[in-house]
Amino acid sequence: MNFFRFCALIELAATDAAPLGTTDSPATDPVRFRSRAQLGFPAREIDAVECDPDDPARPPAVRTTFLGLYGVDARMPAYFVDEVAQNRDGAEPLSAFLDLFHHRIATQFYRIWRKYRYPAGFQPDGFDTVSRGMLGLVGLGFRSPDTRAPDGGLPSGVGARTLLSMLGLAAQKTRTAEGLAGVLSPAIPDAAIAVEEFYPVWRTVSDFEPAALGEQCLLGRGFRDRANTLRIVFTPHTRDAVAALVPGQPAYRQITALLRFYLGYESEALLEMQVHPDLMPEPLLASGQAKLGLTTQLGSPPREQSGRPCVTSVQLGRWRGATEAA
Repeated sequence: MNFFRFCALIELAATDAAPLGTTDSPATDPVRFRSRAQLGFPAREIDAVECDPDDPARPPAVRTTFLGLYGVDARMPAYFVDEVAQNRDGAEPLSAFLDLFHHRIATQFYRIWRKYRYPAGFQPDGFDTVSRGMLGLVGLGFRSPDTRAPDGGLPSGVGARTLLSMLGLAAQKTRTAEGLAGVLSPAIPDAAIAVEEFYPVWRTVSDFEPAALGEQCLLGRGFRDRANTLRIVFTPHTRDAVAALVPGQPAYRQITALLRFYLGYESEALLEMQVHPDLMPEPLLASGQAKLGLTTQLGSPPREQSGRPCVTSVQLGRWRGATEAA
């Protein structure tokens, strides 16, 4: 068995004990690592696990075949190695003394391996040290690893795993259409996402305040704004994706949470779904999928119109960052 995998399983099994090699005394470790007292070629990294029948409370001894102070790969003088291998008088106290150092070397070797391999130390929901540190870089690191309580700083409905996969995009100072499409794709993987920037919308002005000419003066009761709104078009490929994009569904809530995570509170987004007629649910009262104004379609529209595939445009609503922040 692989040594590193074995140590990781030991830590998972012994949840009450401290992680291997993290305390000042090896007495707190759930196992004892000892060298293999043979000079033959080892076939595996873990040779044997030995338990003391006279003392069941004693931690089991795990015989390893590498980094030993005696055995086939030892760098000690030959008389040390031969005495232990041939089990001469006094070999047991000598091997026990050398194993004090071997246990510490083996556990620190495991800790070094674990430190530089992020997947090995990853914990569910991102409660490990590295994940919490990376979430802290984008302002989402206020988490409690002791109570495992839900974190109010994380976007609602979005797991820490999903956010960790997006930290590269979130850490950038700029927000691009390609980046937004990449952030939204985990929420609805069976749909194509197109983002149209600087989408014009009409703003109505209801409160008129005194304004200086040439600065804040406005003629009329509204203006066309192109600076703050995006148009996001989802093109689902399956009927399940069509049903998932309906407002109120978990996927839709996750999309709005990811918009808040990536865009902040200074932007708005118009959400639209373009569906091929074959993917629209049939208008049956017992289907549980057809919703008036969203996924309801009477009749069978033509598949093509003017040489182009015919699609049904469904308005999914408007997302406002300022409203979400409030």
